[in-house]
Amino acid sequence: MRRATGLVFACALAWCGAVSAAEAESQGAGGGKQEPSPQYIILARRYGYIDQKGKVVIEPQFEWGDRFAEDRAAIKLEGHYGYIDKTGKIIAKPEYEAGWEFSQGLASVKKNGKYGYIDTNGTLAIAPQYDFGGRFAEDRARVKVGDFWGFIDKTGKMVVQPAYDEAWDFQDGLGRIQSAGAIGYVNAEGQVVWKPTE
Repeated sequence: MRRATGLVFACALAWCGAVSAAEAESQGAGGGKQEPSPQYIILARRYGYIDQKGKVVIEPQFEWGDRFAEDRAAIKLEGHYGYIDKTGKIIAKPEYEAGWEFSQGLASVKKNGKYGYIDTNGTLAIAPQYDFGGRFAEDRARVKVGDFWGFIDKTGKMVVQPAYDEAWDFQDGLGRIQSAGAIGYVNAEGQVVWKPTE
């Protein structure tokens, strides 16, 4: 539920057409030109999607709908989360307790109280096993096991053991960690390059 390139989304409320400024924000990610993604609308308390000309391209039918990222959007039906493609086709059936937007080809999903990851085909790529699973950035995702945070790679291998009170997404080759209130950094191989210090 983060950002994707050049998309500005608008929430059209039933009968009044009001635009939610809080949700009208640009999404940023690199890459070349691509077809604009549909933007979600709300009509009679159901979420659907329109194109850049305001034409409804996916009929309002969902209890909730996220913005598109990597040509996929999380949706909610009958209390569970799944994913659709830009045509509205369901590519991951609604069977999850939570679903986050795609990043680097994977999306974090929650099932039976644990987080794992699916790929853009809707196939389970990393089995649910974490108490929380963050988005992938620079081929690493922060995960929580018990009370502690670490990092996994895109195969699910733990590259930074869960030993920290907090962790943040990788940026410029480093992941920020926190231990006993002190901040440090690890690299993609899991080596501590700056020991947590206050």
